[in-house]
Amino acid sequence: MSMNGRVPSDKRICVVCHKEKTLSEFKSRAYKDRRHYNNTCLDCYHTKMNKYYEKNKHVWKAKWKENPEHHLMLMKKYFAKLKVETLTAYGGKCVCCGEKEFRFLTIEHSRHDGTEHRKRVGQQIYKDLRRRGYPKDEGITVLCWNCNMATRYGEECPHQKIKEGE
Repeated sequence: MSMNGRVPSDKRICVVCHKEKTLSEFKSRAYKDRRHYNNTCLDCYHTKMNKYYEKNKHVWKAKWKENPEHHLMLMKKYFAKLKVETLTAYGGKCVCCGEKEFRFLTIEHSRHDGTEHRKRVGQQIYKDLRRRGYPKDEGITVLCWNCNMATRYGEECPHQKIKEGE
């Protein structure tokens, strides 16, 4: 907090834990071309929502059973949005051939540590990368499926062979 008792505009104090945090640590939403931030930080918000879910788990399970197709559609929509967001954060195109169609793009662990990453976070790699602010220093790149499969076992991508032949 500053000397005059006011919080700088790029920070906010959580009403639950009373800690001063940056705006990126608060849940936000867009409204009329502006960003609006909650008064509760993401950590406190997630704790509250997890408690709510645990208390009302039976209600959510009943809703799922009532209309599973609807919930599957919502999950697919959420995953597609998360995938586009993640791939865009890492360049939005294949670093080998330049493919830009999101349906063909995947995350590549250029240090070949994808198995360890999956063991650590399960199948939620995109979610993990977003939660950590899309780290750029971990060897994460974007490749299309063809380039990813071509380089899977340490082989050189055919696109690279073509470029070398020119």
